[in-house]
Amino acid sequence: MNLNGGGGDDQYTSCGEGTTTPQPGQGLQPDLGRYEQRRYAGSHGRRLRRSACTGRRKDVCFSGTASQRHVQRDLYDYGIKRRRRGSIRPEGHAWFDNDIAINSASYTSNAPGNGGSGLTLAGGMWTLANDQSIAANGTHTYTLVVNVSMNLNGGGGDDQYTSCGEGTTTPQPGQGLYNLTSIDTNNDGTPEATDDACGDLPALDVEKDFVSAALQANGTYNVTYTITVTNEGGAGQYDLVDQTGFDNDITINSASFTSTVPTNGALNASGNWTLANDQAIAANGTHTYTLVVNVSMNLNGGGGDDQYTSCGEGTQVPQPGQGLYNYTAVDANNDGVWEDDDDACGDLPALDVEKTFVSAALQANGTYNVIYTITVSNEGGAGQYDLKDTPGFDNDIAINSASYTSNAGTAAALTLAGGMWTLANDQSIAANGTHTYTLVVNVSMNLNGGGGDDQYTSCGEGTTTPQPGQGLYNLTSLDTNNDGTPEARTTPAATCLHWT
Repeated sequence: MNLNGGGGDDQYTSCGEGTTTPQPGQGLQPDLGRYEQRRYAGSHGRRLRRSACTGRRKDVCFSGTASQRHVQRDLYDYGIKRRRRGSIRPEGHAWFDNDIAINSASYTSNAPGNGGSGLTLAGGMWTLANDQSIAANGTHTYTLVVNVSMNLNGGGGDDQYTSCGEGTTTPQPGQGLYNLTSIDTNNDGTPEATDDACGDLPALDVEKDFVSAALQANGTYNVTYTITVTNEGGAGQYDLVDQTGFDNDITINSASFTSTVPTNGALNASGNWTLANDQAIAANGTHTYTLVVNVSMNLNGGGGDDQYTSCGEGTQVPQPGQGLYNYTAVDANNDGVWEDDDDACGDLPALDVEKTFVSAALQANGTYNVIYTITVSNEGGAGQYDLKDTPGFDNDIAINSASYTSNAGTAAALTLAGGMWTLANDQSIAANGTHTYTLVVNVSMNLNGGGGDDQYTSCGEGTTTPQPGQGLYNLTSLDTNNDGTPEARTTPAATCLHWT
């Protein structure tokens, strides 16, 4: 018998199937025909009488005399005996995705004398039965249990999970948990029947993105990330952890998250958070988390090294301890080994200011134009700043006027307010941007009753370090978050000039 393209319809029809009474074309029903009838009659000395099917066994169709019925019965019984004396040999083939490793396998069954055992692959197959007897119309059920592990991070496969039917519609070997079973009923090595099944392990992927660092009214920043957990396999569960690795001048004030699970909550300020624990996820499901961390940065003795290190600075690839570095990992099976992880890094604005004296040029009217350049450089992310300049000249020096130009697109005459000139207010600056200001102050000095003490005090005179009220002392300060506390200042030594 061949049910696999052997010339028939590949569908076995048992005796009486759909007809109650067995018919030709079912099972092993004899149909002797006229030629066979005559040959039979000749050998027994009488002609076979055609008649309706009769007999004592409802599953056998007999006709003719008693001796003829006996011969027909022997023919049928031979076929049954061959069938009963035959055997079945179920074999299982595991052709899983190549990132899945088989740890062990075993089976149980209700087949007589074959209750089950552990299995060892031989030639890529497990043998669950060998010459296993089965009764007519019998059914044997096997339960196959395979213990597996999956590693998508350098575990020996291609690190890409291929789900059942992915790109092929019909599941194929090398996809998911594809498994093929074949059965051989006559020991010829050619399966009489095969069947396959394919299921999927959870195959989780996590992606993290830095969204923004938004300045708040109180001078802090709300740093936002999105974390996307995608399941390309079967239904499962996961743990999701998040760990910050910010520059050491950045302090976490608070944190919270929301998600499409939906879950949400406040988080502590430690920077080590669990966003999900044994969270169920459907096959081909996606969960999105939004993480918001409120931070402050202090580059003036705030507890760090007072040196902002931007993402990838000196390393190309961002590392913990740089900018707003943040790491996320997902564990799908509670073994403590991450199935996937991802990081993201963004930068806070990290502005610095430098001032350089250019010249003090005598004018035709006897005054001097004192020129400075002020350079604002941003080593971090896009931001904004206020730039103020405070003159603290010797009291015998009078300021006649002041003005500035810049490549930030601004220029103006300046008026002292609160003892300061404001050169920029909430001025936007791009990541890694540089703005240059040219400040021109026109001054006069009178040591003969001009309103001062008529005693010129040079920079650092009696104090080593220049102080306000000495020479052309001048200080520029930079506030990047509108909290009123400058993030950067020029050093007095660079801005206090001696009058000559």
